[in-house]
Amino acid sequence: FSPDGRALCSGGGDCVVRLWDLSTQTPAEALEGHRGWVQAVAWSPDAALVATAGMDCETRVWRVRGDGATVSSTARRRKKAAGITAVPTGAEGSPATAPANEGATPCTV
Repeated sequence: FSPDGRALCSGGGDCVVRLWDLSTQTPAEALEGHRGWVQAVAWSPDAALVATAGMDCETRVWRVRGDGATVSSTARRRKKAAGITAVPTGAEGSPATAPANEGATPCTV
């Protein structure tokens, strides 16, 4: 759930990240780019960015405010991530994402 409670971000086996509008309970946007299951999603505190990680060994940070979502950065890892423990603080925030388990390779995007 987004920090402001207005949206939900989901990912799954179809390799698509979806942003849901909770007021209508419908998908608002489909974010494509991952080439493997999307296993982890996390919001920035201001709900301007979403970080995603998948089985394709990529971590992506998406700008989700404004007209359509765009990828602000992508990073490749050698191992898949089990989760995301930190997200940049906003559109001007500094990069800060890392997998949540010890067996995964830390990644900054």
